[in-house]
Amino acid sequence: NNIEMHFMTKEKNYFYDGLYAYNNKDYEKAINCFNEIIDKFSNSIGNATLSETYYMRGICYAQEYSIDEALEDFNEAEKLGFDKSKIYCGRGIAYAHDGKNGEAASNFTKAIELNGSYEEAYCRKGIAYFFDLKFDEAIINFNKAIELNNEKAFAYNSLGYIKNILANIQKDKILEEDYNQLKKEALDNFNKAYEFANEDLKEKIIKYLSKLAKNNEKIARDFFKTHNFENPI
Repeated sequence: NNIEMHFMTKEKNYFYDGLYAYNNKDYEKAINCFNEIIDKFSNSIGNATLSETYYMRGICYAQEYSIDEALEDFNEAEKLGFDKSKIYCGRGIAYAHDGKNGEAASNFTKAIELNGSYEEAYCRKGIAYFFDLKFDEAIINFNKAIELNNEKAFAYNSLGYIKNILANIQKDKILEEDYNQLKKEALDNFNKAYEFANEDLKEKIIKYLSKLAKNNEKIARDFFKTHNFENPI
């Protein structure tokens, strides 16, 4: 029993070390931790822990653009009974990182079909549509993520980005009032994103709007004025 407890403790330590590394975007270290579990403890731990380990290693591989390895790990996790909605979302992440946005969106759709309140899947589906230049579909999915609450900051920021781009590329083709309305909606979205954002996302929002300010875009000036920031120009 003492030996069994020792293995359980070591396996948990590797797992939590892997999660910590993943959360700090040290994907190589995370993969090494998950390797230790799979290589040493596969025969002594339950399917629930092993399937989650394969899933997390697959996510790390996807972040490292090792797509084939990621998909293999998601398949193993699925065989062991891991949450299928997360499996589909993981495959979607892998395909998105491989530039296959259509396949990514299809997998995010399958994840949502299994879990209708899967905020991350809606956000990532929105991103896939965005990179396929399907802006209307992207907006629908980001709005759904906002309805579901937990991914508000990222979704609002994405909506601001999309609507500002739409305004700029359509400026000579749409009425001035429609152009101004898109710009207003973009600014509202950036303000809401900033309200809900963590420090990392706030920094990204400010960096993006600072670039717009250097191009003398009114939306950026209004943002910095609203938040009492010095105009970066």
